Amino acid sequence: MPQNEIEERFRWILPILKGELTIKQLAVVCPFAERTIKYWLANYRRDGLSGLTNKSREPHNSPNKTSDDDCHKVVEMRKDYHIGGKKIFWKLNKQNVRISEKTVFLI
Repeated sequence: MPQNEIEERFRWILPILKGELTIKQLAVVCPFAERTIKYWLANYRRDGLSGLTNKSREPHNSPNKTSDDDCHKVVEMRKDYHIGGKKIFWKLNKQNVRISEKTVFLI
């Protein structure tokens, strides 16, 4: 019996690697989808056994992140003028800095 998920996945793709079965034949008896088997095979061929581990699906960066420059402007206005978020939002809009009011409050 496999001790962990890597061993189990390897056990399922081993007949394909040895040439004993095709992906279609294995998909008939395997509880996993054909696409999953192909995914495991591709990862195994690329990275070896380490390719069979679960990987995070979390994005590596956020496309909607507020720029550091805009954050710095908000913090500086707060220090210099001692005003609240709504007034900072208005002043930044006058300077054509597009940042939402809620973002100003969160910063």
